[in-house]
Amino acid sequence: MTRNDESDAVRVYRRGLQVHRRLARLVDETFVRELEHTTTELLVLRSAVLGYTSPSAIARRLGLQAPTVARCLATLQAGGLVTVDDDRHDRRRRIAQPTPAGFALDARAEGVIDATFAQHFPHADRGTLHRAAQALDALWGCIGSDEGYPDDPERPAAAAAT
Repeated sequence: MTRNDESDAVRVYRRGLQVHRRLARLVDETFVRELEHTTTELLVLRSAVLGYTSPSAIARRLGLQAPTVARCLATLQAGGLVTVDDDRHDRRRRIAQPTPAGFALDARAEGVIDATFAQHFPHADRGTLHRAAQALDALWGCIGSDEGYPDDPERPAAAAAT
């Protein structure tokens, strides 16, 4: 056992929830105030930017229900941030593509996260954040699969590499 007689798995779970709640509260409020979009909308946009084009692939990637992704895509489309069209090869499928404005908003969202960290967590220097990101990526590599992992069949770049 480790500190306070918690297993490492319990600590990872507990700390993960604590970090998630704190960051979600700060970043969610900032996204709505500064970018006029919810975190979920911006995660859907980020998925499209990364090459996840079908709503079902986006839903699986984010662990969201299909109707939630559909609503987010409709909002993003109404704002000119994505286009959503029928797949010309399979009329049953829809394809979401970010527009130049969508790419720009995605970059702004990343800047908002960086600025939020700098403002609220000034002691979290680049080295600390880099090590934390590496640790989270390693953990995710053991329990999940999404961008950054070449074995994800939903990502076009991964499919092309196989």
